[in-house]
Formats: sequence, structure tokens, C-alpha cells
Amino acid sequence: SKKKYCFIVVDMAFHQHCITVSYMAKLSPYQRHLKQTTMIVYNITAKVTWAIAEDWLAWQKQEHIPQMLETALIADYKIFRLLELDEEEGPTFTMQFFFVSWENYDMYIRIFSPALRERSLSRWHDQYIAFRTVMELVN
Repeated sequence: SKKKYCFIVVDMAFHQHCITVSYMAKLSPYQRHLKQTTMIVYNITAKVTWAIAEDWLAWQKQEHIPQMLETALIADYKIFRLLELDEEEGPTFTMQFFFVSWENYDMYIRIFSPALRERSLSRWHDQYIAFRTVMELVN
């Protein structure tokens, strides 16, 4: 079955997006299972240099994360600083974004994530490194 999703985002850089897709045909059996899950957690772990650490964290809180939340696909988020790691080159942060469905996560990744990642790269260049994981809440 096809569903039509329309997004109107206040940030004019994203414009309006309308997409018609057949999700069930594109999902693996496990992804179909995840569609029934109560929570998907998108985890971004980033190690930043000391030179940008304070500004980077402020930018995350004041600009970048609010832009992510404007998509209306993210239910909640948390930011953590990892402890007991070698911080000689800089601190490591993890940001967890909570999605109420696989469809919301999938729409965020396909529609909004590329532009947001590009903004981050163009602002901070090679002064940070990040990796992403997707998790299913099981309790």
C-alpha cells in the first residue's frame, strides 16, 4: 500500500517535501518488525577537538538540534559526554534521538539528514569525527 507523506518545515533551506512510497516493499523482514517497535534510537557519537569543543556543543544545543527537531519526526533527544576515555585530542559526545517508528526514522534519514550533515561538515570541517548507529529499545 502506498502512503503519501507531506512535510512543511519552517526552515526554508529544506523547502516542502512530499513523498509517495511503498514502504512494505522496500523493507527487510527485520525492518518490518521494527515498524512495530515502540522506539527507535538514532545514536551519533562524535569526538571533537579541544579547539572547537565548547563552540561545537553550544552549536549543537542552540542551532543544529533545534533544526533537527523542526522536522517533527524526532520525539525526544539526549546528549551525553562519554567518560573514562582518552581525551588528549578532545572530548567525545553521544547524542541519542528517539523516533516513535521506523517510518519516522527512515523519513528523517532520507529527507533531512543529508542537508543537516552537510551543514555540520561545512561548519566544522575535519575538527570532529562521528559515527552513527541505530538501536531498538527493548525494555
